[in-house]
Amino acid sequence: MNGQLRFCLSAIGFLSSAATQAWVLFLPLHAQELGASDLLVGLIIASYGVTFFFSSLVFGRQADLHGRLKFIRVGLALAIPAYAAELLAASPPALMVVMGVIGAAMGMASAALMAYVHDMEGAIGKFSSYSSLGWFFSSVAGAILLSNQALFLLASFLSLVALALTIPLGERAGRVAPMSVLSMDVFRQNWLVYVPMVLRQVGAQSVWTIYPLFLASIGADKFWIAVISGINNGTQVLTMRLADRIQPSKAVAIGLICSSLFFAYHGLATQYWQVLPIQVVLAVAWAGLWVGASNLLLQAGTEKATSMGILYSSNSFSQVLGPLVGGNVSQAFGFRPLMFLASGMALAGLGLRWRLKGRVETAWSRR
Repeated sequence: MNGQLRFCLSAIGFLSSAATQAWVLFLPLHAQELGASDLLVGLIIASYGVTFFFSSLVFGRQADLHGRLKFIRVGLALAIPAYAAELLAASPPALMVVMGVIGAAMGMASAALMAYVHDMEGAIGKFSSYSSLGWFFSSVAGAILLSNQALFLLASFLSLVALALTIPLGERAGRVAPMSVLSMDVFRQNWLVYVPMVLRQVGAQSVWTIYPLFLASIGADKFWIAVISGINNGTQVLTMRLADRIQPSKAVAIGLICSSLFFAYHGLATQYWQVLPIQVVLAVAWAGLWVGASNLLLQAGTEKATSMGILYSSNSFSQVLGPLVGGNVSQAFGFRPLMFLASGMALAGLGLRWRLKGRVETAWSRR
C-alpha cells in the first residue's frame, strides 16, 4: 500500500468514526431534553441499529459483487445531510427518524470500507486504531464544546472531508460468484464469531444507551462524561494495534473476559471518579473483541464484505435489542442491575469461546 493510499484510508477511518462519536456522545441527554423517557431514549437509539442492520447486511453483500468504493462514497454522502438534520429534530419522534437515516448511511459504508482496507493489505488493528483516535478526538471536542448542536455540525463536516478523501482511491477487489442477497452460508461458517459478539454487544448496548445518564447519576457533568469516554477511546489507539499481534480467537476471549469485568465493576461504583481507571479495561476489551473477530472473518474466505457486513449487522442487531433492554431494565430496576446483566451476557459469550479454540486458523498461521 503506497503512502497516499495509506493516508487516505487512515484519515477516512478517523473522520467517519469521529463523526459517529460526535453525535452519540450526548445524544441520550439531548433526547431527554426533548422530553424522552429512558425507554424512549432506548427506542431512538434502536432506530439507528435497525436501519444499520439491514443496510450493512444487504450492501455488504453488494460490495462483494459490485465493488467497494461506490458504497463507501454513497454512504458518506448520505451521512452529511443526515447529521446536520439532527439540528432540526425538535421532538423524540423526529430524532428517531433522523437516527434511522444515519444508520442506513453508515451501514452502507462501514463493511465496504473494512473490506477495502483488507483488500489493500492493510492491518485491521492499525486501521481500527485510527477509528479509535477519531472517537477520542470527538470526546475531546465534546469536553470543549459542551454543545449538542455544535457536535452535530461537526459530524456533518467530518463526513464531508471523509467523502472528499475517497476521490484519490481506486477500485481493486475481486468479485465473488453471484449468490442470494443474504448469504446464509457465510453466517453458518462463522456463527461462532457472530453469536458471542451478539451476546456481548446486547449487554454492552443496553449499558451504552443509558451510560451518560448513569454517569450523571453518580455525579458526572458533561465535561467528565466526555473525559471518561476520551480515556477509553484514547487507550484504544494503542490496544487496537497490539490486538493485531494476538491470535484472533485468543483476542476474542480476552475481549469477553475484560468486558465482563468492566460491567460488573460499574455495578459497584458509587462515584464517577471510580470509573475513570476501569476505562482502560474497556479499551482492551473492545480491541480484542473487534480486531480478533474481524481478523477471523477477513482471513477466512473471499466474501470479505459479506462476512464483515454480517458482523456489522450483528453489532447493529445489538443496537436494536440492547437499547430496548437498557431502557426497560433501567426504568424498572435501576442502573446497577443492568450492569450485572451486561456482565453476565459477556460471560455467556465466553462460554461459546471453547468452540473456537479447537478450530484451525489456517489464514492466521500463514501470516
